[in-house]
Amino acid sequence: MESELKRIFYVTPTNFIELLKGYEKILKSKRKEIGTQSSKLRNGLGRLAAAALQVAEMTTQSEIKRQEVSKKQTECQDMKADLGKQEKEAFDK
Repeated sequence: MESELKRIFYVTPTNFIELLKGYEKILKSKRKEIGTQSSKLRNGLGRLAAAALQVAEMTTQSEIKRQEVSKKQTECQDMKADLGKQEKEAFDK
């Protein structure tokens, strides 16, 4: 061919071309796989962040409720003591 066309032709073996095609195929599949894994990870991290916010909010609400419960307990103890005194006075009369 070189003598007829006055130009050099390089011939790439077909097995090398097949190797490149196989590499390209593997590369595409791995990129897709890693893309799906990264999106799952991103979604999971987003949900964990949202859950952390909810936990923080619930913790503050819980503290408020605990304070209310402790106030009510002291009120109940005071009422119980008053009822005990009134009962004792009624019993004495």
